Amino acid sequence: MSAPVKKVPIHLQSSQNRLLIKHGKVVNAHEIIDTDVYIEDGIIKEMGKNLIIPGGTRILDVRGMYVLPGGIDPHTHFAFEKSGVKSADDFYQGTKAAIAGGTTMIMDFVFPENGESLVEAFYLRRNAADDQICCDYSLHACVTWWSDEVKKEMEELCNKHGVNSFKMFMAYKNEYMLSDSNLYSAFDTCKELGAVPMVHAENGDIIDQVKGPVYIDGLTSKRAADILAPYREENKVIGAVMASSLGIDIISSSVSTVTDPPLRSHSSLHLIQLLADGYLQVTGSDDCTYTSEQKSEGKSDFTQIPPGVNGVEDRMSVIWEKGVESGAMDPQQFVAITSANAAKIFNIYPQKGCIAVGSDADIVIWNHRKTRTISAKTHHQATDVNIFEGMVVHGVPEFVIVNGRVCFEEGEVKPVQGFGKFIPTLPFPPFIYGSESDMLMFSNGESKVDGLKEDKAEGSEKSFSSATEKSDYDMFPDRAAHATGKGARQDGQRNLQESTFSISCELDDTGRRSCIRVYNPPGGKSSGGFW
Repeated sequence: MSAPVKKVPIHLQSSQNRLLIKHGKVVNAHEIIDTDVYIEDGIIKEMGKNLIIPGGTRILDVRGMYVLPGGIDPHTHFAFEKSGVKSADDFYQGTKAAIAGGTTMIMDFVFPENGESLVEAFYLRRNAADDQICCDYSLHACVTWWSDEVKKEMEELCNKHGVNSFKMFMAYKNEYMLSDSNLYSAFDTCKELGAVPMVHAENGDIIDQVKGPVYIDGLTSKRAADILAPYREENKVIGAVMASSLGIDIISSSVSTVTDPPLRSHSSLHLIQLLADGYLQVTGSDDCTYTSEQKSEGKSDFTQIPPGVNGVEDRMSVIWEKGVESGAMDPQQFVAITSANAAKIFNIYPQKGCIAVGSDADIVIWNHRKTRTISAKTHHQATDVNIFEGMVVHGVPEFVIVNGRVCFEEGEVKPVQGFGKFIPTLPFPPFIYGSESDMLMFSNGESKVDGLKEDKAEGSEKSFSSATEKSDYDMFPDRAAHATGKGARQDGQRNLQESTFSISCELDDTGRRSCIRVYNPPGGKSSGGFW
């Protein structure tokens, strides 16, 4: 006879989807505030002090720590296969490691072979990810060949499947590389669709010839960054830096460091400074891991070494160490380059990338006083090598919250396989297609731009406001207007410490009630209810 099923008390059931973060410093790209954060059903419902919350809510006292938006890694390659060699981390292992490091959303790639349908490749990638992934994700689509059919499929992916970014290659001849004419056709198509054009560039000529902003992916060297920096003044280039190039200044001659573009020595300090100054805007990991055995198979011929390094787990701590701990940037800039800017570029802000009422509850509680030593022996990735081996970092996650669920605490990852969901990315992100002044304000971390919804991209057929009807969120949440979830009270309405519900009637229409103390009792004045 089987044992009876034990019913979980309702207050414990509630604690699974209700969470209150108390006494922390909330850091967004545009501000740092002392406030509590109440989460329910995976969404940030309330922000403020002395919130009234339902019974059974789990409370995290994070006094002395930062409350940051979960990291967004816009460049990963999980379950990636090339030339018969498959990367070590699949979507489960990779996103488990991401969560352990404070990243709560990743963006991976659809890689169709030459002649393969982009839409079919997208479905295959979704099937590989959906049942495994532990945090939310989106997909970029790679344009590896060109035809009228490819153009139609780009339109279908953008308008029907939530893909607003397409990556083209100026390398990998006879594999992924497009001819110049096809490359420009792909860029023109992106502009028509309101999509983000991404490019793996091996030279700077493309910047002068592309009319419009372009996202340069995979920066690893000082020289490449210096080529891009002047164009930032013209709002033409978005530069994405890889964590591996920020964390390591001396590159050893080892199969474990082989990646593409290759890592360059003596670049990290310069790249950090360009990020701090706003000339570069985004950091990713380009995580594509292989075991030492897989890497060593190409030892006699380096062209056969599978290119790729780790980084999805260590990206946040490495950037904090090199950026904030060193004094090069402040916590707000850290949030911008690890989360907020990526959310804005790919048009998922403020659903992601900020802590505001209505945003997804993807949050990392950051202990900037704690240290750890990075090692392959303790990381959560499937590879037995770590490019940051032995590096001591200040700043580590204390708690990581994914869609309202605590998935990392006390040094232990508690991922839920398949818990993550696909996040559609909408066309015409204002960071790309807004006015030049809007884009500059975005990069400076400002959260509200007057008149943005009336702006229209030059040559575009759709305004930003019409392109984003799907979203229920204000594009730029104003903390002062939304922090407590209530507007100004009517005369006579109870305060109830800014709660969103009332214990009795909504309006107190009597001058006095028998349950209200209005006189001065011994020990001090009291005018509130019996609590």
